[in-house]
Amino acid sequence: MKIYMILGSLAVGFIAFISYFLYWAIFKGQYDDIDEKGDSILLDDDNTSHLVSNERDEQANK
Repeated sequence: MKIYMILGSLAVGFIAFISYFLYWAIFKGQYDDIDEKGDSILLDDDNTSHLVSNERDEQANK
């Protein structure tokens, strides 16, 4: 009977621990926009013309 009290206490403590961190993650904005990081690679600006103009500016300044 003593083992049931120990295991029960551990289970309640574990559930409280998990619940606290789930609450923290939800209300600190961890799950606000889960698609933003995944979509950012698709919406990336692949235009490299700004690199060429920067190189020209650097060469002109020399």
